Amino acid sequence: MLIGNLRPLAEAIITGNKYKATSGPHRDLAEAIITGNKYKASSGPLRDLAEAIITRNKYKAPSGQLRDLSEALITGNKYKAPSGPLRNFSEAIITGNKYKA
Repeated sequence: MLIGNLRPLAEAIITGNKYKATSGPHRDLAEAIITGNKYKASSGPLRDLAEAIITRNKYKAPSGQLRDLSEALITGNKYKAPSGPLRNFSEAIITGNKYKA
């Protein structure tokens, strides 16, 4: 699951530079989204999230918060994401402003 400081992950996705994300699952997720290769993300929910975002199909993400997050990112509507850190993260990606995360 997406935990911890999401600002570096948002910056990595916004800038297209995976090295802006902290190493580990966040960097792998950023690389998967940036390159369009879901297999760069760790297997499990984060890979499914990457696939949902890459294919623009929210149903590829696990149901719950990750599906809602993927829908927000796909539609560009931050209010589709759960309130709190994931909504702020989606707003950062949608607006291109890492400081929203």
